Amino acid sequence: MQPFDAQERRDFIDEHIAHRLTALLSVISRQQADPNFFTGRSDVYRASIEGSYIMLRVFIEFLGVESARHHGKLALVQRTRDTKTRDQKRARDTDVMLDCFELPLATPNDFDPHQDLVARVHDGLSKSTAHFTYRTDHLFNAGEDFLPALGLVLRILQRRFFESSAGSTQDPCRLTSNTKSNHRL
Repeated sequence: MQPFDAQERRDFIDEHIAHRLTALLSVISRQQADPNFFTGRSDVYRASIEGSYIMLRVFIEFLGVESARHHGKLALVQRTRDTKTRDQKRARDTDVMLDCFELPLATPNDFDPHQDLVARVHDGLSKSTAHFTYRTDHLFNAGEDFLPALGLVLRILQRRFFESSAGSTQDPCRLTSNTKSNHRL
């Protein structure tokens, strides 16, 4: 993995981070506008919640952690580009994480005392958004787990990415006014 240069940082912010934050938070914005939104079963509800679920998983992995099972126990583990240990998962060279911005990856300890929550949410989101599930062993309870995990991930994203990058001479996290409308996925 080669760190992004200044232009790549700006492009990535404009083309990926901005609209993915919008997708992550759209269900919250919608719920604030319509308090009965979470009780609905409409296509708009389902699309909003699925988009938020996918983006929460993306941002958890972007920070540098993910869930893994060791001896049947679910845990939050570090992602690494190097040779992995038992408590790590290997990221692909093409995966964009904090280290692409020359920032240190978050560690499971950054999520204390809620590592179990984030591991449970990541595991559940990985299964429920990647393929159809019905009878499953994931312990993710959307009604209880989603909003607390979302808040925690946003706080860590703010601290580890936006605030850490703000002091950079290149200021890679400043959203520009000329954000392209045809975002690449």
